[in-house]
Amino acid sequence: MARDGGSSGGGGSSKKQLKRPRPDGGDGDGGGGGGGGGGKGGAKGATDRRTKLQAPATGGNPNAATIGQLTSHIRNKQVRSELYAKLKKKKNKAKKQERQQRDQAEARAAELGLAAPVRKQQRTIENTRAPDATLVAADADGEVADDEAADEFASHFARDREPKVLLTTCYKPTREMFAFLAEMLAVLPRAEYYARGGFSLKQVVGFAAERGYTDLLVFNESRQRAGKRVDAALHVHLPDGPTARYRLSSLKLGRDIAGHARPSDHRPELVLNGFDTRLGRRLGRMIASLFHQDPHFVGRRVVTFHNQRDFVFFRHHRYVFEARERKGAAAQAVLKEAAERDKKKGSGGGGGDAAARAAAASPSTRVLKARLQEIGPRFTLRLESLQRGAFDSKKGEFEWVKRSSRDVAEDEAAAATAAAAMAAEDKARRRAEEGQGGEEEEDRAEDKEQQLKAKRRRKGDNAGGDDEAAVPRVPAAKRRKFAL
Repeated sequence: MARDGGSSGGGGSSKKQLKRPRPDGGDGDGGGGGGGGGGKGGAKGATDRRTKLQAPATGGNPNAATIGQLTSHIRNKQVRSELYAKLKKKKNKAKKQERQQRDQAEARAAELGLAAPVRKQQRTIENTRAPDATLVAADADGEVADDEAADEFASHFARDREPKVLLTTCYKPTREMFAFLAEMLAVLPRAEYYARGGFSLKQVVGFAAERGYTDLLVFNESRQRAGKRVDAALHVHLPDGPTARYRLSSLKLGRDIAGHARPSDHRPELVLNGFDTRLGRRLGRMIASLFHQDPHFVGRRVVTFHNQRDFVFFRHHRYVFEARERKGAAAQAVLKEAAERDKKKGSGGGGGDAAARAAAASPSTRVLKARLQEIGPRFTLRLESLQRGAFDSKKGEFEWVKRSSRDVAEDEAAAATAAAAMAAEDKARRRAEEGQGGEEEEDRAEDKEQQLKAKRRRKGDNAGGDDEAAVPRVPAAKRRKFAL
């Protein structure tokens, strides 16, 4: 042990610390970095490290080292922080220059009437995830198309059967449930509500099938600490199924959304995003069976089911068209476009249509903008199970069941154990065939002896008579001194 050289360089610690080589190849004397000091050797080493490291490229290899990886080996916290801030500033400056160049290129293309340059695709969880084996392309192949042409929803997509939905709840619904049902009745065009009463789900399914309903939606509540909450949904497609059970979360009613709109009686437009796998396409067709195939676009209503990372996000909006004024550079760009259109029509730039003349005479111009206004409600669905046929809790056959990571790990461990047992059996059989069955006991004894030797070496106990030197154990009190 030796005193840190940083104590003579000013500001160093007087505690005893371990003398060890620096990452840049220098020795501990004169380093002064471990105790927070600043000897000449430590300052020179930090300067060398600054010159060697560079900020990672912003648009290059995505697997390049990050700033944290470039500075993590520096033990001096002050030097590491200064270098991190310097590299971060350099990286932000490069990103700003890249953004300015991209904006200038887009503006130049707009002036020349050319197509805007293609932007680099942003890296997200969705576009970087491993491809699924059951992923179906946009143009479904023959097998998928044949299956969908003969599934339970074929009559709906052939427009032979209009949707008619029955809504019901658990046995004792709360006020929150009734408020949610009122908004869901506005979402679904032909939906009706019936009180559950004391009927079982099997009886409700039979009642709905006899009266010509195409779908049954059952919403459930479970008691939480603060009361009951809507937390589950059961969707039964009638009369032949399938049956999907969802976990419902993040519910927010339309009345609680700031600036929400009121729904109309028009049939909404349906948007399905992210249902790309075989299971996703089947689930998407099941959801689409709740809505008509001929929406009323004049109502400007749109219902969205967005599937991302196996979570289905529900949103209900309406389109809003507003006339806004453009001033300054934006107005000049519109005037320039109007003049170019007049020139192409052969007017020579002297006339044009009434809209162009009005825009040229006014310092500002009015443009039509479209935006979305949320109606509500909003919630998130997570598929728990998909059962073949109508609801049957005892004899139902499941197409898909959600499994936890623990279940998957247990299955993998069981498979690994079975594979190891099969390998051991094969090895024993080969030995028996080769006439070496008598050596099995000797191999086991030798393996056991090797395990005992390894255990003694780990414990630092050399009393067993091993030829190898035992590894000394460092007491906990001394180990704390080695942590610089």
